[in-house]
Amino acid sequence: TRQPPCAWYGVECTISGRVSGILLSGNNVSGNLVDSAVVWGELMREIRLGNNRLTGTIPSGIFLHESLRVLDLRNNHLNGTLPTQYVTDAINTINLSNNSLTGTIPIELGKLHRLRNLHIEENQLTGTIPTELANMTSLEDFSIHRNRINGTLPTNMGELKYLEIINVRNNSLTGRVANSYGSSLKRLGFMDLSFNNFSGPLPLQLKNCKPDLIDTILIDCGRMGINATALDAKQCKRNERCCLFCSETFQTYDEIVF
Repeated sequence: TRQPPCAWYGVECTISGRVSGILLSGNNVSGNLVDSAVVWGELMREIRLGNNRLTGTIPSGIFLHESLRVLDLRNNHLNGTLPTQYVTDAINTINLSNNSLTGTIPIELGKLHRLRNLHIEENQLTGTIPTELANMTSLEDFSIHRNRINGTLPTNMGELKYLEIINVRNNSLTGRVANSYGSSLKRLGFMDLSFNNFSGPLPLQLKNCKPDLIDTILIDCGRMGINATALDAKQCKRNERCCLFCSETFQTYDEIVF
């Protein structure tokens, strides 16, 4: 006898027997994702298919239901562009990192006012960072590193008061980092600006490790007019707090040893 979907491994359902989640990360799943709003279901809350062998493009139908909260397709072989149609405003996590996605960051992402975590790093994205992303007023983690993004870091994104993590390393970003990134981001804990083409000066609040929650800022000190020799983490005592480090000395966060 064929089992109903709710009896399948990795499938979660509501009390009424409607599929509400696909939890199959790291299960060697292969093939393409079907582009159908019906397949993904109007009560689908979680799609966790990271660390598999999925190919093809990201179905636009995934985002056409208001119930979706989490989409995790990291570490697959997906290609194509990021979807531009978003009906849901309830989604809080999108992780599409480490695929082969191309094209630009869509301005429509700015409609996701409840999105807290956006991971689109380690793809082949091009173009600029849309200023519309500043409309994601709940954003906490913004990770776009290891792409081909150019242009500047939008000034208005420095006003996202819940931002805790900003990682834009290994792109082609230019210009200055706006003062808003030092004065408005009261929750900022980690910021990686390294391996870009930013120019100085760095906002004074960031250079002085303010606000007090900041743990680590990794920058290209030479380009920003900062003396790298004065910022060696090995000089920091265990009980003292250091935050500003140079990519010339530490190329990755893991190399920073207190």
